Amino acid sequence: MILEEIFSNTVIKIKEVLKLDSCMILTINEKPRVLVIKASVGCSEEFLNHPETKNIPLGVSYIGKAAEKGELIIVDNLSANDGTVGPRPALSAVQQEGIIAAAFIPIKVRDDCYGLIACGNRSTRSFTKQEIRLLNTIGQTIGIAVEKAYLYQNAQRRAMRLETIYQVGDKLTVLLELDELLPAVVKLIHNTFSYYNVNIFLYDKEKDQLTFTAGCGTSSSFIGTGFSYRSVRCSK
Repeated sequence: MILEEIFSNTVIKIKEVLKLDSCMILTINEKPRVLVIKASVGCSEEFLNHPETKNIPLGVSYIGKAAEKGELIIVDNLSANDGTVGPRPALSAVQQEGIIAAAFIPIKVRDDCYGLIACGNRSTRSFTKQEIRLLNTIGQTIGIAVEKAYLYQNAQRRAMRLETIYQVGDKLTVLLELDELLPAVVKLIHNTFSYYNVNIFLYDKEKDQLTFTAGCGTSSSFIGTGFSYRSVRCSK
């Protein structure tokens, strides 16, 4: 929530100070490796919801290359093509939005790039050295905030995992019957981490197979995949 406020306030200030037509902040989603818009100002809903702008692959087009390399890229004319950029799937959306000139500034700390600041203008525009220094400073400052937020989230997840381990240990001492213990364990894990589903399979040595024993959440992932829901052949 704090990052969202930082992103929102930042794009508004950048647009006002540099007198831009639009400004966005995008962060890198690791799985899959795409850029996702987190805050914007001066952009139409059609542009923001366009299939090619909602998830931008790293390494694709100017913006994707800037994120992949973690380097500043300034483009005087986005419609021009010198043959070095490669595929540009979002070009039609950019043209429809009327964006002509753009600057893509990495949000990074040291060598780690967490996303981009994308500045756009609907007329030709040159960015001065002073403006570029300002944008680079903003990118580094936001990068520090993002890094701290990610570290905090990771610390929270580790704490949750430890708490879950302790709670499972408590249940082991109270519930000795597997019929009671295993359903309680999968429910605890499912509720704590909000997983899609959690299932436990026990290995039957005589039959040489894994047998479904307890589960929580949706079980659709086991349906129609070529093996029975009740038993899974143990691979060796």
